[in-house]
Parts: sequence; C-alpha cells; structure tokens
Amino acid sequence: MEVRFTAGGRISSARIVNYLLEKSRVVAQTKVERNYHIFYQLIAGLPSDLRDEFQITGVADYRYLVGSCYEIDGVDDKREFNATEKAMNTLKFSPSEIRNIWTVLAAVLHIGNLRPAPKKVGHQDGSEISNKDSLELIAKLLQVNPDLLQTALCFRQVTIRGSVSMIPLKKEECVDAIDGLAKAMYGKLFDWLIERINKAMCTTQAKLTVGILDIFGFEIFENNAFEQFCINYANEKLQQHFNSHIFKHEQDEYRREGIDVSRIEFIDNIECLELIEKKPIGVLKMLDEEVVMPRGSDQSFITKLHKAFSIDAKHKHYDVIKKNPELFVIKHYAGDVAYNSTGFLAKNKDKLHESLLGMFGHTKNSMIVELFKGETEAASDADAIHRRQPSRAPAGGPSGGKKVFSLGSQFYDQLQELYQTLNSTNPHYIRCVKPNELKVANVFATKMALRQMRYAGLFEAIRIRREGFPFRLLHADFAVRYRVCLSRPEREKLREHTNRNDWKTGAQFILACLKEHLDDKEYQ
Repeated sequence: MEVRFTAGGRISSARIVNYLLEKSRVVAQTKVERNYHIFYQLIAGLPSDLRDEFQITGVADYRYLVGSCYEIDGVDDKREFNATEKAMNTLKFSPSEIRNIWTVLAAVLHIGNLRPAPKKVGHQDGSEISNKDSLELIAKLLQVNPDLLQTALCFRQVTIRGSVSMIPLKKEECVDAIDGLAKAMYGKLFDWLIERINKAMCTTQAKLTVGILDIFGFEIFENNAFEQFCINYANEKLQQHFNSHIFKHEQDEYRREGIDVSRIEFIDNIECLELIEKKPIGVLKMLDEEVVMPRGSDQSFITKLHKAFSIDAKHKHYDVIKKNPELFVIKHYAGDVAYNSTGFLAKNKDKLHESLLGMFGHTKNSMIVELFKGETEAASDADAIHRRQPSRAPAGGPSGGKKVFSLGSQFYDQLQELYQTLNSTNPHYIRCVKPNELKVANVFATKMALRQMRYAGLFEAIRIRREGFPFRLLHADFAVRYRVCLSRPEREKLREHTNRNDWKTGAQFILACLKEHLDDKEYQ
C-alpha cells in the first residue's frame, strides 16, 4: 500500500498494489488453514433473502471449504461480514456492486460442488456434469445457458489452421476446468476490488509517500509448487536489495568514521537470480517458451531444465533428484528447495481455455462481463462453443507473434517495478518472527524461530557486518569501559577530554595509549 501525504503531513490518499494472489487456496487448503475468510463471512452473515436466492447453506456443504479449519477462536464471521459490508458502503460501493460481489462469491462456492462423471463422446472418453441442479443454479447466478456452461466445462476448444474442434475432457480434466473457473473468477474479482478501492481512495497526487509492503515469507513445504517458486523468487529478489541496502549502510557508516571501506565485501546472490530470471536462458523464460509450444508439457519443461542446468552445464545453484526426475532443486540463500514441476505450465498460463472464455461472452451478468472483458474480447469467436465454424489462425504461430502474458512474466515485471521503487526510496525493514504454530502466548519454539530468521535473510546481514568490524561502541561507552586499562597519569589526561564531553578524542587517546598491546588491523 502506498500512503500519500500533504505537505503538512496529513494523509491525503492511498493506493493498493497486489502481488501474486494465492488463487490455489480457493480450491484447496491444508488442515490448519482456512479458505479466504470472505467465504465463511458470506455463509454467516448474508441476509436471509439473498441466502435463499443464492441457496447458501452451511460451511460443511461446500467442497472448497470441507477439510479446512472452519472457525477461528475470537473471530465472529457474521460480525466480520457486517464490517466488510460497512467498509464497502464507506467507500461508496453501490448496492448493485455489493450484490454482484456476493453473487460471484456464491457462484464460486457452488462451482466447487459440481460433480463430473465419465461419459463416452463418440469413440472418445469424455465427461458430463451429473448434478444438474447445481449446474442450473450456477448458470442462473452467472446468467448463462446451462447447456452452454456444461459444454464449456466438459469440452476444450482447439483451433488448428483455422479449423475449430471441440475436444471432450475426461473426468479428471473436467475437475481441473471446474477448479480453474473458480480460481479465475475469484482472482478477477479480487483484482476488480483493488481497482475499485483505489478509485475511491486514490483521489489526489502527492509528492510525500510512505509505501508499506507486506511480502510473503520464504516457503519450503513438503510439496513445493509454482506458487512457492514465485514466492521464493520474490524473496530472493528482495534479499538482493536487502543485502545491497545493508552493504550501502555499512559503507556510509565506515566513511563517516574515516574507515577503509574495502574491509567489507558485498555478498551477492545474483547467480541464483540469473538462474531464475535471466534471458534467454532462465527458468522463467524457458517456462514461457514451453507455454507457447504446440505440444508443450510439464515433462518437456523439466527435461529442458535438467539439460540446460545439470547436463550441458553444471549450475552451482541448480540440482536434480535422480529418484524424482519431475523435481528440480534451486539453492536459495535460505536453503535448498525442491520444486515439483507438475502443474507449472497450467498455472503459468493463468488463462481459461477458450470454451469458458467464449461462454462468458454470452453472459448477461454485468459483473462477469466487466471481470472478463479483456479476455473475452481476445478470445476466439464465442459462437464456436456451440457451433463449429472455422476461424483464421493467428499470425506468428502459436503465440501469434506477441509477447507471452503469463503469470510468471507478469510477476517478473511487477518485481522489476518494485525493485526500482525500492532503489528510489529510503527503505526500512521490519522482520516478524512467529514464536509458535499454536498461536498462543508464552510458548517459544526455538527451531521454528531460527528457521524464520534464516528465511528472513538475517544471517546474510550478519555475514556482511562480520566482514568488517562487527563490534561497535559509542565513544562514551568505549571510554568508560576501557579507561581502567590506563595508568593513573593516563586516566588524569583522559579526564581532560571527557570533562569537555569530547568522548571521541578520549576514545582515540585510550587506543593510542594501548597501541603497543593491540593489532591495529583488528580495530579502527
């Protein structure tokens, strides 16, 4: 968040920027986590007339919420729902906008309850939605034809040399399409909300700003997917800035004290960053190239990674696990992380297939139209969902000769912009350490705290300080502590300086007196 101030120091406006929404949380969570709080708030606080219209029941009735932590001690979801609605009213959201938000969220919950079943489509394995009542309810909320919705979820539109084909999706592929639709709708709604909030809050320009960046911490899980890769890439990038900032701070302090700055050496993580982001050969670039390949897959992607960084050339920050060839290891500043390449391509595309985009071209729901406007305009003719008409293939091959707007490339651009902003401002860092997993007082898990300190890059900062003179005292503290080492006449002489509060000269006098007993390479 960027908070803007007037010349007199009053807050005048604010602006929010979103970095990498964790959309995977919408469809799956760990046992100790909840889905996004708004779903529980919606179920607890939605007015009865809308509950009946949207057919909202209990938390346990929704696949996207089952298995998660339902309640949080001390949190009243109904009260939080009222607070959320009050905030929208304060920001002058219209009643229709608020209703549309609840409609989209209700649709997301119901989408998770769709049950695909196997079905033969000609000689191919396909699928269909078995619970038609849920399908019709979702179609009503999205204001689309139920048959069109089922076709969009159970078939994938493919255009080859101008010819449009509808490929039936197997049951497992249909589940992926259902989850993809839910994640896309929630992600688009989240982006719309930020834009809408900024429209209400960011009303004036200001030269004085304070930026508050709440960044996700370094993550190492049992299974690390594309989300962890992006999060850890962001932390690696910010760690480079942190190292540079600490190094510059050290240099400035050495210069103020008249100390030779060559004593400290910059600790850089550029090689690890280049492994991830370097063009034309870096993990992100290779992932984007695989996205536009006609037969691109996670398997071919990981094969190319292993060849580039483990076979053709041994990269010091890359490793493989022979027993699990689908994994690749990046040696980050915080530790080695094994990433599972399965699902990397689909998540990096961050795009619904053309059948679903075409379906949104037929919706009468004004919110859905606004959320997906850009993508539906870029998609192929939506009529190809229910009638096969040939269309001209885009020039330039699979990608149409245009830049690949993948999630990875968007995140890269955001990080570059953030890095430039940090370099043009005066940054301050606040490191938060969670004492225990139980979220209780007076319990301190030492290993957990140590792990967080390592992930936060604090040991890297300590290494930079250790390169030079790590122990530092104020002149007054130094003089008081070490005057005992002087002879009586020397202490009398020292008193002449300290009586005038000239502590720096006093400290220099002590060092001069003890010079023959000290190694001048160990202090300045």
